[in-house]
Amino acid sequence: MMHPANTVLDVRDLQVRYPGTRQVVLDIARLTIDEASFTGIVGPSGAGKSTLLRSLNGLVKPTRGQVRVNGRLVPPGALLQQVSMVFQGFNLMPRLSVLSNVLVGRLSHKWGVAKFAGRFDVHDREVALKSLSQVGMLRYAYRDVRDLSGGQKQRVAIARCLAQEASIILADEPVASLDPLNARNVMGLLRNLNREHGITVVVNLHQTELVESYCDSVVGLRAGELIFHAPVGVDPEPAAWKQIYA
Repeated sequence: MMHPANTVLDVRDLQVRYPGTRQVVLDIARLTIDEASFTGIVGPSGAGKSTLLRSLNGLVKPTRGQVRVNGRLVPPGALLQQVSMVFQGFNLMPRLSVLSNVLVGRLSHKWGVAKFAGRFDVHDREVALKSLSQVGMLRYAYRDVRDLSGGQKQRVAIARCLAQEASIILADEPVASLDPLNARNVMGLLRNLNREHGITVVVNLHQTELVESYCDSVVGLRAGELIFHAPVGVDPEPAAWKQIYA
C-alpha cells in the first residue's frame, strides 16, 4: 500500500516586491514540494526563480504570504539547519582548504562562542570528511579551493550541504557555469543524494533537457507567476510552455 508523500515545502499566497517599489517580483498563490522529491524550476531570466529559492529558506522577506518548512513557518533572515543552499558561483571561501570550507556547514549546529569563533570538534571533522567522501572529493580535503576546477568546487559546495546534515538542498543554477560533462556530473550527484539519502532537492535550471533527465517534477515560472507544476513525463499544455518562453 502506497502512503501519501509528506509536504516539506509549502508556499501560500507568497508575494515579493522590490524594496521601495510596487514592482512584483514573485506572486504565487500555492506551491507544495514533497519530501524526497527532485523538482526543477524553469523559466526565462527575470522569471523569479532565484527569488523563489531565497524565499524558501528565509533569505528574502516576503511582502505577504508565508513559507513553511516541515510545517513550521520560515521567519525572514532565518538560517535553517534543515535547508541548505548551492549557488551558481559556488560561494566558497578563497585561501581556505576544501575541508575548512566544508566545515562551514557545521556552523548551523553551533551556538555562542563556538559558532562565532568557528570552533570545530572531532565529530565535526568526521562529518565533514564523510561528506567529502560522498561527493568523491576526500583526496582533495587539504587542497586550496582555488586549485580546483568548477565542477570540483560545486562538489565541495554540495559536501558543505551534507555536512550541515540538511534534509533539503536548494540549488540556484548550480551548473550554469559548468561545461556539459561537469553539469551532468553535478546533476547526477544531486540525483544520487536524492535517491540514496532521501534528500529533497529543488533546483533552478535553464536547460530543460536536464530537467527531463534528472527531475521528478517541473515548476514553470514567468514574470513571477506560477504557470504550471507537473510531473516530468506528463507534459503541461503546449500553451503553458509557450506562455513561459514566448
